[in-house]
Amino acid sequence: MTTLIFDTALALPFGSPRQRAAEALRSAFSTAGEVRMVTLDPWGTEWADRMRMALSDRLFPGRRKRGEGTPDFFAWPRRMAAGRFPPPAQAEGEADPFRSWLPARRIERLAALAERLRPARIVLADPLLAPLASPLRSAGGEMILSGAGHAAWHEEAARRMPDAGGYRWHARLAGLLHEESRRSRQGSRDLLASAEEIPLVFPFDDAFLSKARSVVVLSTGIGWLDGMTLAGLRAALGTMAARGVPAPEIVLIGFPPDLAQMLPDALVQPHWTHLAGLIGGARALWLPWLTPDLMRVALAALALGTPVLVHPRDAALWRIEGQEGLLPVRTEMLALVLAHLLDPAALGTEDYRRIAEEAQGVIEAQRRRAAERLGLAAIPAAAPPRPRRVPVLLGEPAVLWNPLTHLVLARMQIRGSAGIEEVRLLDAEGRELYRLVPNDQQRRQRIIALEGGLIASPTELQGGLRIALHGAEGVLTEYFVPSERFLPLEAEIAMLHRDGAILHGAFWARGGDPSSWAIGWSGFQMGLSQAEHRPMPDIGGVAVSFSVPLPLTTRSELSLWQRRATSRFASAESVHQRVLPVAPLLAAPTAPPPDPLQKLQDIHRGRRGWIVGNGPSVRLEDLAAIPADDVVFCFVFCFNRFHLSYDSHPLREDYVVSADTLMIRDFGQEMIDRSAGLALFCQPLSVMPPLKGPYVHLPPGDNPLPLFSRHPGQYVSVGGSSVFVALQMAHWMGIRDVALYGIDYSFSMTLRRDPRYPFPVSFEEGNHFIAAYREARPWCPPTWRDISSGFLNARVAFETTGGRIVNATRGGRLEIFPRRDFDELIRERAG
Repeated sequence: MTTLIFDTALALPFGSPRQRAAEALRSAFSTAGEVRMVTLDPWGTEWADRMRMALSDRLFPGRRKRGEGTPDFFAWPRRMAAGRFPPPAQAEGEADPFRSWLPARRIERLAALAERLRPARIVLADPLLAPLASPLRSAGGEMILSGAGHAAWHEEAARRMPDAGGYRWHARLAGLLHEESRRSRQGSRDLLASAEEIPLVFPFDDAFLSKARSVVVLSTGIGWLDGMTLAGLRAALGTMAARGVPAPEIVLIGFPPDLAQMLPDALVQPHWTHLAGLIGGARALWLPWLTPDLMRVALAALALGTPVLVHPRDAALWRIEGQEGLLPVRTEMLALVLAHLLDPAALGTEDYRRIAEEAQGVIEAQRRRAAERLGLAAIPAAAPPRPRRVPVLLGEPAVLWNPLTHLVLARMQIRGSAGIEEVRLLDAEGRELYRLVPNDQQRRQRIIALEGGLIASPTELQGGLRIALHGAEGVLTEYFVPSERFLPLEAEIAMLHRDGAILHGAFWARGGDPSSWAIGWSGFQMGLSQAEHRPMPDIGGVAVSFSVPLPLTTRSELSLWQRRATSRFASAESVHQRVLPVAPLLAAPTAPPPDPLQKLQDIHRGRRGWIVGNGPSVRLEDLAAIPADDVVFCFVFCFNRFHLSYDSHPLREDYVVSADTLMIRDFGQEMIDRSAGLALFCQPLSVMPPLKGPYVHLPPGDNPLPLFSRHPGQYVSVGGSSVFVALQMAHWMGIRDVALYGIDYSFSMTLRRDPRYPFPVSFEEGNHFIAAYREARPWCPPTWRDISSGFLNARVAFETTGGRIVNATRGGRLEIFPRRDFDELIRERAG
């Protein structure tokens, strides 16, 4: 049985509300047989998504856009992005707006298609397609029309318009819909009455019962309605500010950039992919214009436990008054209602659960009624992913293995058009180990070079690494790389700094005669016969320092080469490594550091340093045992709220360090105000919050490898860890003898894809010796690729400059540094 569906939106499960509705319709009829879809685009909104689909080969073959223009009447909502209304004299539009996008020749082609397919049923999924009803009846089969509530809603919207142009446009569209509906109803049956539409279903997660202080606002797709929405919201936020009420975080979804500028502090999501996650984690969804397309989103939001604020007239029109969690609110009362919802005592977990359960029951009843009316056995909650003809990856993924740090590193090249949301790394038995997420800059590229990994031995992986690539609709493809195909890393550059025309640095290697190594760039190799090396027998490697002339061009890539043969005349060969582009920071002589950093240079020369993390292995009696006059600085591993433990021990730090974006944003001012030590924050100035009080800003570097920096005024490598930042600062301050404590090198976490952040986050506690450390706020997961490399590079840097780093942590998994017993070290240093 074939169903032929005509719609005005592409069927995309993670697109705009209109596209999701089209996908729900396609999915429902696909349970009864083959479905063919034809998309007509009177609004001019689908072309960009259609081209993305063509590139990733999800649905359409690639072909050029035809030159048919969009009629003025249907183009106004898109053109009025700044909220301006069409001039009243032009609001009538053409005498027959349908003729410009449904000319006779197009209708003939569509009728011929229907005649050729002879479908069992024809569905016109948008009331704008009603003129097709009569020409398509000749193909036989059942004719189903939809959208009985559209005309009534536009009539109501016309009454609410403050401008004559907006009034006439909505009134004109309502009249067109009524007229075409009357012409085509004979012999057809109405599929989707206002309260009987096939519902949208968002996957529910108990995490949604913990709501953030955010309010989500959705674009209607009609410029002047969106403009009035944001103007009303801006007024409400102004009222809250005037009364001293903390404002919520505003999340705008689908709004054009020029309109979103009306709320410069809002989080703008131009795409609809993560609609469920954003709504599910929000305190409320505000829909002052409950269009037919947004009606189903409102019910789906309630099923996630999120209260929905709508205009009282819309609630009456759609007959949804009394629905649990749905609040009729006029714009002038918005500030008061938001202040109430943001009060922690207003609604709790059980209230959100009750809202979700009632809405889920309503949705299930709607699905049963719709299935009965359509003659279907059932309507699925979600459709399976569609097959692809174009591979997601270019080539095969590679897995590198660092035997010195036990880093398992996955590398792959992903087609930007594939719609990859995240990559999950699993062991051979399917246990999830880590997730990788492309950042916003990578998503804009045609080819996404993605890499990341975890700390594990090949035996711990049960024989290999599974790589699952996920799109918004689920798993797109999987790969398995057996452990025998892992490529062992043999060497890597750890440190570089410029001194005039000479480049000084150091690297680590698995072994080999120092005279056998060479460093190369742009096809040129320079032997390192004068290089010095220091064995690192506990991890099976060597640290090698070198000095070479500066490359002639900063576009070069530095790489290491080794002569395998015993003859000194044998040619060198490249080894498995991650090559290093010469950073722009090395293109010019090193500038003097800023004054705050200059004052810290060699300030503690000759002294010992303790770096104290906040891992769960920390004991309060150990903190009390660290001699106060021996403390250089103590800082929190990744999240620097060490001051929360002050009441439990006498230890006070000299410096508090943070390189965590979320930590600095949420608690940066608190760290400055309450910490005993000077705050050192390593973060781009572009994302630094406004902070008051004494702190030192450290400029983060942009090298793809976490190079150890000897000149923090030039750059500081973040290396995925505040510990690595602290080690670089300790070296800058003249410290060459460092003991680590409380660095457990392991985390308990369940990663979640929160669309508010460009990386997966976790909300779990228990990874620190301080209770409620994050206060249920999200935190960045560890980037093991950078953390492990940074720690190894720090060891190389210290040992090649006459220093040492030891690990005095009780237990934990950090084996990159030599181990020392904490009690023995305390006695030694006390003596």
